[in-house]
Order: sequence, then C-alpha cells, then structure tokens
Amino acid sequence: MPWIAEAKAAIAITGRPDISKYWLQDTSIASGYTWLEAVNQGLGAAFGAIYHAEDEEESVRRENHARKILNIPEDRRVVAIIGLGYPAETKPPKKLSPKVEMVHFNSFTE
Repeated sequence: MPWIAEAKAAIAITGRPDISKYWLQDTSIASGYTWLEAVNQGLGAAFGAIYHAEDEEESVRRENHARKILNIPEDRRVVAIIGLGYPAETKPPKKLSPKVEMVHFNSFTE
C-alpha cells in the first residue's frame, strides 16, 4: 500500500484471537465504524487490507511488515490499516444498484 505514506494519519485495526473467537468479525465491524466516523468528520479514508483469509503466506508477510513498522505485539492479528486525510478532490457518488435488487423481504429473490 504505497499510498499509505501520503496519508496524514492512519489507524491499524488489530484483533486478539487468544481472547475472542470472533476477532475477525470484531475487527471488521471496528473497521467499518472507523471508516464511517472518519467520513462523518469530513475526512477521506482508504482501506488497506493486511490480513488475507485465503492466502496465509501473504497474510503473514503483510502482518509482519505492519507489526515491525508499528511495533504491534505478536499476539495481535493485523486486519487492516485505514489511511486518513483530507481529500484532494471530491468525486461524484458511485451509481448504486436499485434497492429492489439489494433488499429482499421474507425470502431471497433474484
């Protein structure tokens, strides 16, 4: 994530598998709320995935790199780093799918 060097601040999201079997879910929720609050405060935010659930070797490499730079203890899993700053430009909103395609009532329909 070379862009992280340009961020004015960053937040590392870590979990503790030794104290919670839901560490990945907990950190995912924390990441989302951190991002939402950053945007709510007028900041730009970018998600940098560190943990890789399907590639253990890649995950270990990324986590060890972040752990070394940020002095994160070995008992933490590093899930993500959220880069923060003030956006240089305002981009137009993304075109969202119609809600009828995303929200289903009582049963899933295609």
